[in-house]
Amino acid sequence: MKNLLAFCCLVLSVPAFAQLTTISPGNQAPKPAFSVSVVGGLNVNQMLYRPNPNPSGMSSWNDPYKPETAYFLGISANQPLNRHFTARLDVQYVVKGYALESNDPFFILPEHYQVSYLEFSPQITLKLYREFHLLLGGYGEVRLDERIKFPNQGWMDINPIISPLANRADWGLLGGVGVQFDKVSLFAKYLYGLTSVWDTEYYKDSGEMSKTGQYHQSLQIGLGFKLL
Repeated sequence: MKNLLAFCCLVLSVPAFAQLTTISPGNQAPKPAFSVSVVGGLNVNQMLYRPNPNPSGMSSWNDPYKPETAYFLGISANQPLNRHFTARLDVQYVVKGYALESNDPFFILPEHYQVSYLEFSPQITLKLYREFHLLLGGYGEVRLDERIKFPNQGWMDINPIISPLANRADWGLLGGVGVQFDKVSLFAKYLYGLTSVWDTEYYKDSGEMSKTGQYHQSLQIGLGFKLL
């Protein structure tokens, strides 16, 4: 919570420390200018095994893991490169995780797991038609904190130094689409993790030890409001 409050203060302070100047000589149309927006929305995340172990006589390891719906909040800086391309950098506080459905009465697991990150996502925006554009890029994020929730109980924080579950960093690729109006933008992005959140060892049917890991896959649906 402290991390989220600090990030909100950073977002709200942007207009006080930045100024936009657009020079339009003569009667020429103004050139696209640098802009900053506040962005936020829903983050629907899954954490699936890759590869997915499926030993003989057992169901898929991914079957019990369901999407976890959380949120993201941040700022987006946009610098037009020409009429068609724009460089974009999003800095966000984002919450990811999973929901777990288990019918085993003897092995009680957390029904929800969440991990929050400070996320940086550089992108290139390609204008497709009028207000519509395509987003392509990548992301890198640093773990801030974690929490779990058992059935019929409240959330429990996990000490990020003594007993962290997730690896410290995560990175991957993203793609999406958006529509930009004068002051408001709508967008949807799909993020595909390339580093495992954590690793798990298991025995194959042959008795050989092997390793797999769970990776983030997220759908972000958001709104943006131009600040300057």
